Amino acid sequence: MLRNEDALATLEAAANQPETNRSSFWDVEVENFRVAADGTRTGVACIGNISRKTGRLYTLMHRVLQLPFRYMARGLPDYADCERLGRIIAKRQERQYTSDMMRQALSLALIRHHLPDGPGAGANLVIGDGYGVMTSLLRLAWPDNKTIVVNLTIPLLADLAFASQALPGMRLAMPANMDEMAEALGDPAVDVIGIRADDAGLLEGVQIGLAVNIHSMQEMDMTVIAEYFRLLRSSTGERTAFYCCNRVQKKFYDDTEIRFDAFPWRDDDKLLVDETCPWTEWLYGPKPPFWTRMPNPVHHRLALIYRPVA
Repeated sequence: MLRNEDALATLEAAANQPETNRSSFWDVEVENFRVAADGTRTGVACIGNISRKTGRLYTLMHRVLQLPFRYMARGLPDYADCERLGRIIAKRQERQYTSDMMRQALSLALIRHHLPDGPGAGANLVIGDGYGVMTSLLRLAWPDNKTIVVNLTIPLLADLAFASQALPGMRLAMPANMDEMAEALGDPAVDVIGIRADDAGLLEGVQIGLAVNIHSMQEMDMTVIAEYFRLLRSSTGERTAFYCCNRVQKKFYDDTEIRFDAFPWRDDDKLLVDETCPWTEWLYGPKPPFWTRMPNPVHHRLALIYRPVA
């Protein structure tokens, strides 16, 4: 089983290999973006923004422009701690605490509010991350739970390389078959498990307490989305909570349309949150009017996923 630097080097070497689970959207995106095992990036991708402008003036500007978003967190008592964790990640990754990071901290605060006892037993799962932010947040928030992150090869390398910066001493494993997956899950010396999207079947029957997807299911084909839902419903253990935050609808470059309400939800999923996501409705910038409304609404849902009894 590949571990640590060997796993990252293998992902870097596989960057140009074709992937079965890659949508037409990502066929275009991967042509414009590359990342190395040490986190060095070239090109631009849709997995989030990184600002290296960390001086006091820039930090103050972001703090001021983020005030309306902190107001949105007024009903989430854990937000201050989630922002603290986000700022730790930003500092370790030598980046600014941007709106992308703040939105993920807000989502974590929402999850913590509705799951006051935590995610429960089992691993936490991140389906598509952005520079390892949610992976790192979940590890810092619940260090007793392993975190699994699954993504396409190049974004997965970015997730894991940046998570390793945010989590000093992070012990990574990347299994390639079910035996190695069982080994990684049972190994106390493994903190984070990385899975290539084409190997997502390794999640079959894994005990998942919490799964998170933010903005990346809207970049998958519907057959792939349905498979992730099937895998979540195969989870063992007391419960599986799923936080899903995606656009109401999105068109790919080939005119394929993905809709949130067409995801394979079930009537017997227990919804804890089901609404337009307030902190994704607005963007901020350095020029007047400073805050602008997003044209395409984003919906978020936190559900206890129904799992058929075997």
